[in-house]
Amino acid sequence: MTTRREERPAKKMKPMFLVFCEGETEEKYLDFLRREYKSPIKIIVKKEGARISQHLIDSRKKELKISSRDCVKTFLLYDLDVVAINQKLKNCKATFLCSNPCIELWF
Repeated sequence: MTTRREERPAKKMKPMFLVFCEGETEEKYLDFLRREYKSPIKIIVKKEGARISQHLIDSRKKELKISSRDCVKTFLLYDLDVVAINQKLKNCKATFLCSNPCIELWF
């Protein structure tokens, strides 16, 4: 006689946010927010500076995914004071979190 086991529901990954930033100030700010609010989401900060591109974003997202169903939300935290980087950011598919003229003045 065989027993039938109930199927387990598929494991779900907790929400994951991948934030690309320009420099050390933005990285420290995000670390502060993560410690202060202790939310159940996972925030991963990558300091890429001027090297940002869609190819780089796609490769970092691919590294983080466990399965093809996982969703990694991508954000770009950059200052709008550098024109060359602004052009690169326009070619990227992500949510912009931009500061104008720079995040240091915002603080």
